[in-house]
Amino acid sequence: MKSISQSNILHDVLNEIESLRKKRQSEYANTQHPEMKRFSQQELTDEVFPTYKNLLIGRSSRIPNRETLLRIAEYLECNYEERNRLLLSGKYLPIFEENVSEKEYQARIDRAKSIVKTFPFPSIVISQQLKVYEMNSSYHFQFDIPEKILEQKDISLVDLHFSSEFNIRERSTFNKEALKGWENHAIEGILKLKQRSLIYQEGDLLEMVREKYEGLYDVGYYYKQAENCIDNKNWNEPETRIGLFKTDLSGTLVPVRYQEIRTSFGNNMYPEIISYVPIN
Repeated sequence: MKSISQSNILHDVLNEIESLRKKRQSEYANTQHPEMKRFSQQELTDEVFPTYKNLLIGRSSRIPNRETLLRIAEYLECNYEERNRLLLSGKYLPIFEENVSEKEYQARIDRAKSIVKTFPFPSIVISQQLKVYEMNSSYHFQFDIPEKILEQKDISLVDLHFSSEFNIRERSTFNKEALKGWENHAIEGILKLKQRSLIYQEGDLLEMVREKYEGLYDVGYYYKQAENCIDNKNWNEPETRIGLFKTDLSGTLVPVRYQEIRTSFGNNMYPEIISYVPIN
């Protein structure tokens, strides 16, 4: 008879797989995947994990091994953070970033900056310290941000989200639904930062963010909200949010429902590309 702990681990693994699978499905709800993937339970069973359906209906209770979870993560096109979250759900060690030289890291940044310029949707490149390295032309256009701003001063993801200097917050909180989505996203970001700090021993980064920005914006309020979420696994940020976006060159703003898509390369979480992709 399996122990309660094994049962709980299997439950967490299946929940994580299903959450990621549904997320990928929703990302391609209105467009065809380049490889014709459907991200269905049956396809996952057929292509990657033959006993997956048996686990779902209770015919098997064997926890997938680490290699299997890595294959599932590859099939589900997980980014660095998603893959490690899947591994942790099965109580396996996450994949840590290797130490790289400054030259190699700069090469990664240059690659990400080059790639993001080809994206049709508003997108940015950020570092591990949340510094913004690049904004593509769509991002500049959507949020009326001067083209040369990153040459003039350092900007972080926190600045973009909270500062009144930019119109992102205003356009993301224009009604009750949008405000709730924006606030949930702020809390989710802090929870993820805390989780990262625990897993990767990045306590200095967490404190740096708090100390640097608590006096500038109302970040402290959302830190307190995050601290009230005792069990982070029960916190579910909505898969989509709503904001005001330009739909043509006239600059007219209309409500658009969108997803935030994060992209990283290989085994490296950073630099990371964040894109805002409309779903309607």
